[in-house]
Amino acid sequence: MHNLKLDSVYGVAKSYGLKSLLFPYSFIQELADSKDVEDLVDRLRASPYGAHLAQLTRPYTPVKVERALWHSLLDVHFRLVNVSAQPRILHAYFLRYVHSNLKAVLRGKALGKGYDEIMEYVDLYPESLLGVRDEVLRAVGARDLQAAVAEIAKTDLAEAGRIAMEVWSTKKELVAFDMVVDKMFLQKLLEAFRGLPRGERRDFKPLISLELDTGIAASILRLKSWNLPPAEIREFIPERGVEMDGAGIDLLISAREVGEAVSALQLFPWLKMGDVRDIQALIRHLEKTASEYKISLASKYYYQKPMRNVLTLAIILLKEAEVRNIATIATGLY
Repeated sequence: MHNLKLDSVYGVAKSYGLKSLLFPYSFIQELADSKDVEDLVDRLRASPYGAHLAQLTRPYTPVKVERALWHSLLDVHFRLVNVSAQPRILHAYFLRYVHSNLKAVLRGKALGKGYDEIMEYVDLYPESLLGVRDEVLRAVGARDLQAAVAEIAKTDLAEAGRIAMEVWSTKKELVAFDMVVDKMFLQKLLEAFRGLPRGERRDFKPLISLELDTGIAASILRLKSWNLPPAEIREFIPERGVEMDGAGIDLLISAREVGEAVSALQLFPWLKMGDVRDIQALIRHLEKTASEYKISLASKYYYQKPMRNVLTLAIILLKEAEVRNIATIATGLY
């Protein structure tokens, strides 16, 4: 992915323009009042999503609508990577979409599924933008998991594929693919954050911490719910996060029951704990609260940190939230 190395003001100004196109709450309510999915699409035709929605064929379904919305978001994200003064952060976030497909491909090949079965769950639009679509397609059509990993060996996904193959060889657990790929995303995000200039790091830190530290904590809790021993848990997480250091990770890993896990999460000042009685409920509460706070923070950054490079990340988070809201409405209407 190539950065055009434009003046940093360009990317920030672009984010302001994109924010002005976000739908107000009143319009989201209007969308929820649509008669059906077709009416929803008609109401969105004049919006920034219109170009991708125009490519849909009838009958409209929530899956088709959601993919069109995500394609629009991916175009925005990809363009911002190429004009941002801090592209590594945005590139790390972009890889989440690719990693989601990689999980589906690896799981499918491990289960012996064929090309058509896997492609039902895979949308290779982000790979098309990155220029690795053909390699991933060949992986989908490969004869087995080992051949699939070999197909992606020359792409940015090579390391994730290699590690996933090693884990599968020893554990034979499908969830291992998800955890390995999630760790790759968290590790790349941490590396990108550490590569920021000191001044930029202060701006990005709260948002990256919400993503990275929450991701590590949620991974630990999931692995604990599967009764993995501490040594194996550490295989699937980075050594540290932003605010969550090695000691914090050790404390959460050693927690023996939900109350101790809640106490270990006190390093997250934004996490208001209610009545959480089991690990799964704690994971859901942690991720939901972090997501809501992240969106709130991204919105506030436009007056707390005006004309700062971090706004190129803030707009992506806000656009993602909008796409999810509209996709949820489409599903409800259907």
